[in-house]
Amino acid sequence: MVAALPGTLVRHEMMVSREPVTDEFLVGIVEQIFLPLVATNRYLHRNTSPRARS
Repeated sequence: MVAALPGTLVRHEMMVSREPVTDEFLVGIVEQIFLPLVATNRYLHRNTSPRARS
């Protein structure tokens, strides 16, 4: 689900604006949305795994 989010946001922006997305828009998606979600997901997975509890 998280991996599909950037593509979904790009498609949405293209449909709404009817123009190609800018490099700034793509960087914003990666830096402000995708990377924080991935980092949080890794942190949560690492801290809730059975090995982390023992």
